[in-house]
Amino acid sequence: MRLLCSIRWLWNRLHPFTWVIVAVVSAALVLIVVPGEELHSLEDGKGDVTKVWNETWGGKESLRRNQVDSLLNGSGPALSVSLYEHGWPWPWFVRGVRTCENPRPGTTAPAPKPSKALFEFAAGEIMDSTTGLRLPVAVEWSNYDNWPLRTDASHLRGCALLGNILVIGGFLATIVVGTQRWVRQRGAFYRLRIIDLLALTAAIAVTFAWFEHHRQSHHIEREVQNYKARTHTLPFPSCLTFPSFWIAGEEYCGPVWLYRLAGNRQFLPQLNHYTYAAIGATSHWKNDIEQLKRLPYLEKLWLRTPVTAALLASLVDDLSLREVEVELARIDNHPYQFQVAADLGVDEDDLLNHENLEQLATLSVETLVVRADELVAEDLERLLAAGPQAKLLQLDGPAIEIEEFEDLRQRYPETRWKVRWLDFGSPSGYADQPSGDQDDHVAYARQTREEMKVLRAMKREQQKAQLAE
Repeated sequence: MRLLCSIRWLWNRLHPFTWVIVAVVSAALVLIVVPGEELHSLEDGKGDVTKVWNETWGGKESLRRNQVDSLLNGSGPALSVSLYEHGWPWPWFVRGVRTCENPRPGTTAPAPKPSKALFEFAAGEIMDSTTGLRLPVAVEWSNYDNWPLRTDASHLRGCALLGNILVIGGFLATIVVGTQRWVRQRGAFYRLRIIDLLALTAAIAVTFAWFEHHRQSHHIEREVQNYKARTHTLPFPSCLTFPSFWIAGEEYCGPVWLYRLAGNRQFLPQLNHYTYAAIGATSHWKNDIEQLKRLPYLEKLWLRTPVTAALLASLVDDLSLREVEVELARIDNHPYQFQVAADLGVDEDDLLNHENLEQLATLSVETLVVRADELVAEDLERLLAAGPQAKLLQLDGPAIEIEEFEDLRQRYPETRWKVRWLDFGSPSGYADQPSGDQDDHVAYARQTREEMKVLRAMKREQQKAQLAE
């Protein structure tokens, strides 16, 4: 009874226009907060997928074993697991749903197929390769699976839920108080003062200026793509299979609530920007760098050919990079390294290699990734002893033994670093745990190093003999 009286008092107290505003804002908040966002892979950038997996399916080893068995032995349907993250401004609820996309003949699906969105529109920039038409893009909040109505595993984050309640409650209270004050001071919701018109004009101008900034940035990125198409039509060097210049990693760079309300990032293509680029030393090197400087949202750079430490440091400063991935010069003097050094106008020994690895310690970036399958424990120790300034040092495929890895970790606890071990059985070629071939990898790297020392000594003797003649 008391609750009904309170609701009746509030209903009579608030202006009808206030109720309209509250209803519209509440409906928008429901679409922003309640429907979840599917996390597709570890690399999609939408959230910490590993953390979500551990929170939902971490204790369900039997499910993962059954999934693997069904895929390898053909004993059942091909299972897949979808992960969803709910909440704004902080994710407060995560859940996992079992789905069955391709049941095998003669079997029954243990879980329903993924549902389809009620609304789909041909938007964004994803094209059909055969027809050339824009592919339909789903409105995510119109998909049944995105709503927390079905779950096989879930986890509730209490602190995040409390924070969301406080933020959303405070926002709605501000809307109510502001609208009531507006109506009372003006006598009616449609009456505007000069200051109201000025404030409205300023808000519209700021919104259009913000959107124009993103539109211009998007246009610049298309120009850089056109430059790439004109100047990098063939892979370089010819002995490799990758292009020497490309940009990728298109990510949404606007407010989260906006794309959730819109239903999909693809409905806001002007707010998707390139954040990742890869580049190799070629005859176009200087022009490539100038093009990269035009990308306002570039954060990560992969140097696909060895460079000098001085050039790398200048790139980090000029491009304001957060993450850098570098290749070290190979010990076996691969033929393309001569061309790379010539294009850069430096001596081949000046390129970053296992002998001058400590020069990377001065790079001030968030993440420094070093690809070095010839790197041994002695090389790594020199780098760690120099005190890397990077917040995270990642080594891909080093030739170090497990005991050496654990020893270095204990001796240099102040440096945050990790190793991705070579694993030719994985799609990426790396794994978080060492494979059974790690000992062979270490032995081969050390043998190659010793052989190259002998070859280099012989080469120096030949050069001395030629000079003496």
